[in-house]
Amino acid sequence: MGFMDSYKKRLKVDTVNRAMELDTEETLISEFKNSPAYKEAILLDENMNETPLDIRLVNVDKSVFEKKIYLLPNTKLEIGRYIKLQGEYFLIKEFEFNSMSPFAKVKYCNQKIMFVDGSFVPCIAEGESYGVKMVATNDVILDVDTKVKVTVGDITKTRNIYPDFRMIFGNSRQGIYRVGDSTYYQKGLITFTCKKDKYIQGLDDLENNIAWQPDYDYGSQANANRSIEKKKKMLVGKEC
Repeated sequence: MGFMDSYKKRLKVDTVNRAMELDTEETLISEFKNSPAYKEAILLDENMNETPLDIRLVNVDKSVFEKKIYLLPNTKLEIGRYIKLQGEYFLIKEFEFNSMSPFAKVKYCNQKIMFVDGSFVPCIAEGESYGVKMVATNDVILDVDTKVKVTVGDITKTRNIYPDFRMIFGNSRQGIYRVGDSTYYQKGLITFTCKKDKYIQGLDDLENNIAWQPDYDYGSQANANRSIEKKKKMLVGKEC
């Protein structure tokens, strides 16, 4: 940038400091992509709509699951939103806004929660041995009551997950869990405490990881997909 460009810019702002900030901001933006850490990512909003996002991605303490992403100046993100990168999903767990160099800490989503309609929400499932205890079943056989913590972003889709919601991980009968409780202890995030649940033959779809839901009205869904054709009139009390 030449002297006259800087001079003209200073004429448009109130202070010399602000002019210097604009110069720094333009330099950061122009050099942002000239880094080996630069990636083209996608930001998912409240309703999972996609927006392109320029980031610089670095590991946190050499972890392959936790990352730190640096953003362009004046970029603001929300905790609990998702970032999609090369087909993988990361959940934003922390965000630090600095107008010149904002950054976020994200964690890799190792599972997906599938819904009856085929849509999904990425999630972080942790602790296969979390809260393990031995319990006696009705058949007097000891089973392992394994609990896992499943963390998601606090978005429209996940707010409709209530106790007894079932989920399948890994296309496996051993990967079926039922939500027992949910906590909102950190803004933007929801953590579900889930325990092992039994496979329901003929209802659970292991191939697509879609679990049968006890509170879902499957009847109304079937009716919603029906249409009436070739009928100009319908008489009250008569079947079509």
